[in-house]
Amino acid sequence: MGPSSKHNRNNDKVLWEPVVGWLGFWVFLFLGLAILGGVALSPLVLAHYRLKGEYDLVIQQSKDLTDRLETLDHRIAALEGDPQYMERISRRELNLRKPGVETLSIVPQPVPSTGPARPRFAPPYADQRWFRTLLDASYRPWLVGLGVGLLFAAVMVSAGRRRPG
Repeated sequence: MGPSSKHNRNNDKVLWEPVVGWLGFWVFLFLGLAILGGVALSPLVLAHYRLKGEYDLVIQQSKDLTDRLETLDHRIAALEGDPQYMERISRRELNLRKPGVETLSIVPQPVPSTGPARPRFAPPYADQRWFRTLLDASYRPWLVGLGVGLLFAAVMVSAGRRRPG
């Protein structure tokens, strides 16, 4: 182990230094950007899913109303053109009858309804802890500070890599 082995260790250190610096820069940069992006975009993602769900609900209601309008248009056309249809409707819905005819009406029991289930407008990962942490107001300042600190660390590593030539 003479002077040449000491020279090789210094040479190895010089070779690995830029690689470690380059790796550190990119790791700190991506982690910082991921944390800051998550903090900034998570409320927007939640709002997007909520609005998309409401939009889909309105579209479905519009289709239902269009179908009902078509049905009512067909009933109006049948009322105007078919006297037998008018007679059936008057017997069934208005409980009218011909003189001397007795009718028996069977009224079904109303079924109690719980109302329509309100759809959930949230991304599939909304219940996971990492997403809730990004939305939690008590953690957001800390996460922003962590992201900025990682970006600062990336800048410092990058400044350390540059050597005056």
